[in-house]
Amino acid sequence: IVFGTVIMIVKAPEMINGQLAPWMLDVKTSKDKLRIVKARKHLLEFTKYTFPEYDINWHHRIICNYLERWAFGQGENAIRRLMIFMPPGSGKSELVSRRLPAWIFGRSPDVGIISASYAASLASDMNRDIQRIIDSDSYVKVFPETKLSGKSVRSVTITGSYQRNTENFEIVGHKGYYKCAGVGGSITG
Repeated sequence: IVFGTVIMIVKAPEMINGQLAPWMLDVKTSKDKLRIVKARKHLLEFTKYTFPEYDINWHHRIICNYLERWAFGQGENAIRRLMIFMPPGSGKSELVSRRLPAWIFGRSPDVGIISASYAASLASDMNRDIQRIIDSDSYVKVFPETKLSGKSVRSVTITGSYQRNTENFEIVGHKGYYKCAGVGGSITG
């Protein structure tokens, strides 16, 4: 038998004077930590974390699933060779040529990646875009151990400089590198 018990649920404000309320700091931090953990594990979550404005559609989920299986799949789940054919404006370049290399370097900073394009200028543009992603604050939160040299360096010297230019870059403190070229260009090393 219930005798008119009244239960009031009071929701405390999340913001006070435009600032996060003290009791929300742990919640906010926990949510961000969860997003970071997901971004480390999944390419689509990484894309959402490092590029919040990216408009995700159903086919992006499929592309990312295949890219993850190609990059890190094991056993029956692994994909050895992958080709993606989609019309212009479908998100291929953003996911495959920009976010995927940055995400791979975060997870495996000793890997080498070679990118080829029909035009050297497009290959260089993608290279610079990947460098910007790796330099971003959101990337550093997800993969703090993956870093690039702070300045443009043409060649490695005896002092141990790491290459960073529009043709290639190296991951500081690791063996990882990214090289790109267009048709008629060369990839050596």
